Amino acid sequence: MNVISSRVARRAWLALAVLVLSAPAWAAEGPSGEALQPTSHKAPPAKYVILFIGDGMGLAQRMAADLYMDAMESKLPQAGAFRLVMNRLPAQGLATTFGADAVITESAAAGTALATGRKAVKSVLGVDASKTKAMTNLSELAKANGRKVGVMSTASIDHATPAAFYAHVARRSDYYSIARQLAASKVDFFAGGGLKQPKGKDGRKSDVMKEIEAAGFTVCRTAEDLAKLGPQSGRVLAIHPSLDSEKSVVYEIDRKSEDPSLADLTRKALQCLEGPEGFFLMVEGGKIDWACHANDAATAVRETLALDRAVQEALKFYLRHKDETLIVVTADHETGGLSLGYSATGYKLHLERLAAQKMSLGVLAKKVSDYRKTRKYETARFEELLDLLKDATGLVPQTPEHKAAAAKALADLVEQEKALKNLTGKAREEAEDDFDDAKVEYAQMVAMVLAPAELEAMKRAFDASMKKLLPKPKTTTPDPAKYQPDLSYGGREPFAVEAIRILNHKAGINWGSYAHTGIPVPVSAIGVGEKTFTGLCDNTHVQQKIAAAMGLTTDGK
Repeated sequence: MNVISSRVARRAWLALAVLVLSAPAWAAEGPSGEALQPTSHKAPPAKYVILFIGDGMGLAQRMAADLYMDAMESKLPQAGAFRLVMNRLPAQGLATTFGADAVITESAAAGTALATGRKAVKSVLGVDASKTKAMTNLSELAKANGRKVGVMSTASIDHATPAAFYAHVARRSDYYSIARQLAASKVDFFAGGGLKQPKGKDGRKSDVMKEIEAAGFTVCRTAEDLAKLGPQSGRVLAIHPSLDSEKSVVYEIDRKSEDPSLADLTRKALQCLEGPEGFFLMVEGGKIDWACHANDAATAVRETLALDRAVQEALKFYLRHKDETLIVVTADHETGGLSLGYSATGYKLHLERLAAQKMSLGVLAKKVSDYRKTRKYETARFEELLDLLKDATGLVPQTPEHKAAAAKALADLVEQEKALKNLTGKAREEAEDDFDDAKVEYAQMVAMVLAPAELEAMKRAFDASMKKLLPKPKTTTPDPAKYQPDLSYGGREPFAVEAIRILNHKAGINWGSYAHTGIPVPVSAIGVGEKTFTGLCDNTHVQQKIAAAMGLTTDGK
């Protein structure tokens, strides 16, 4: 079984707390951080500005990650005490996210609003509604005013949000043009994902990487190369060593320990950009959105925590330059309609159960696909994927062996509780810890068993996955008036989707959509001009407030 020991979880948290919270003066006492207090700052301009964008990261995503950390210690949340640093920043507000042509936006229009301070229509980057006139973005304003600029993302570096800070195209999918504009831009530091189409959509155009190198960029592709970077490195394109098929950085849940994290990349960006001229740095946690499109709560939580650790790196920088730094954390939109609560679990959340998931839905789907390639529809067997299901999610069917193990675990609990009555002092404390661990293990053992209805749902999903082996039936053009899209599995691998859905529900998590939603998103800030980010505003105002805090002018004077 994938079981989380409460004692191990507590020790893991304490180790993390020592690592990232003990040194900074802004850290509050105790395991849960109090809100960071507002401090007096000199008037703008801010010399150093770091903007964090959690793609798809709504309030529910932030609180899910926060409450997950509480759950891993078997604790209830405390009033005013938050685990995520972004939730503890002194200035907290909300921003509306609608686009110029839709209440529910998408990342290109939202990224353009955050970068330019002006609304855009869907799928365009850095151009007005006519799709012909370029709109100046924060990176260009910062460069015109003598600052250095950095752009980072865990998505491909030519994806919508990062591209909004250096490119101007009528179609966000024009990756080759975006890449060429990256090469021609004045941005000093790029890091994260790679390029989706460096030789064009058909692979026949000239390699943009040659243009990037000719423009003076140092291109890094390994952790060793990244470690060597510093202020002397000049212009940099640091491509993460582990990319997926979309040229994005692998999910945090799938990342190898030796590969750099988003926090590592952020720390390196700050080292390279720091200087007397100041800088503007945009850091995107781009795959929170992707995990939420897949309704993959465990992966989304880990992506959100990874972004928060990057915010911690920025706060360390802030401590050295309090009177000159502004940090802003926000999102382009919410994705998935995440709900902290599910009808079957009533008024209880069990977010610690998400820890049983050991891989993203995407990796699980790939393993199911690989299995399918070795079988015919008639020879595929549900039982052959049960070990994969257990390894990936901790979910297991009820078997006589499992039932006997659960009964024994319960009997052992009863005996442990009886034994406690005869113990005192340190021996009792240690025995109580062991008893607490045993209770957690037993609860997890029982919770991760597939109920009969869940087991049947998994079997149906397995069959849906294996039916892809059958010849596709001839189709006719559907009647638009009668057409109903099949939303059962969101267009993804059925077996993987159903497994993650069941785990979500066991944790008390539910989703309302496979797409974006139109609810406002959090805005958090600390530093020069922080007070302007409180209250309800629009996403275009976020850009305008940052530009004002930096003292940026359109003519660079």
